[in-house]
Amino acid sequence: LYGGTWQMEVPELKLTGNVKQNKVNVDGTLKGNSYMQWMIPGLHLGLGPNRAEGKGELGGKDLNLDATINAP
Repeated sequence: LYGGTWQMEVPELKLTGNVKQNKVNVDGTLKGNSYMQWMIPGLHLGLGPNRAEGKGELGGKDLNLDATINAP
């Protein structure tokens, strides 16, 4: 879109698979727009034994994000 704006809402994100014999799981919800404003009610990522969870808002100069990373 040249000169336009966009917005998206992903009410249910679910990805599963393998990367180099490591199990991958992604699940959550998010909304965003062309102004790089993101609302993330919850996002869970897993790669092998590693886990990351996050929720919050990102945009412009503001960052309000709670995250937990467990990467043994």
